[in-house]
Amino acid sequence: MEDKFGCCAEQLSHCINKLCSFIWDEWGFLLDFDTCRLTTVKLSEYAGAIHTAGALIDLIWAFLDCTIIPICRPGDDQDVSYNGYISNHATKYQGATAPDGIIVYCYRPEVRDLTRDEQEFNNLMSKYRECVEWLFGKVVNYWCFVDLCSHLKLHLSPIGKYYLIAVLLMNAHTCLHGSQTSHYFDCPPLSLEEYFT
Repeated sequence: MEDKFGCCAEQLSHCINKLCSFIWDEWGFLLDFDTCRLTTVKLSEYAGAIHTAGALIDLIWAFLDCTIIPICRPGDDQDVSYNGYISNHATKYQGATAPDGIIVYCYRPEVRDLTRDEQEFNNLMSKYRECVEWLFGKVVNYWCFVDLCSHLKLHLSPIGKYYLIAVLLMNAHTCLHGSQTSHYFDCPPLSLEEYFT
């Protein structure tokens, strides 16, 4: 890329980080349950689409799941970033996916054990919850950099911001082209203008 843009890797990295900060400062709120867009009418519409697809109840408007992104082994704070589930260093993100294929909430999860009833309900709803996994897969398919652990270095790069920016860009792609999720629930996504306003 140095030859293509005529500058060194450090300058390119600085430009990319500045661009990520700009995008995050302008539109990061879209991943923090945007109450201007997620009105009671919109939530009812989402719940209706999920119920029509065969969900057990008509009160569910989105699905939660989490994804684990491997990172480089850090020089310090190894215990903070070590993930026993994948036996590697990683960061986790929890996302709430609406039936139109937009991830409407994405942050690091708070972990707690489920009750027996919650686990049973979770098992019954797993068929419909797959849509979150489709979208997490779409993020790393279109923006594979966020899945290259050799480049994701804790304390050296804003790795959390990189992933969240990739989610925003994936949402923009979904607005333009739809997604497997929006087709599955027959719930068209917002236009690009509606999403970013």
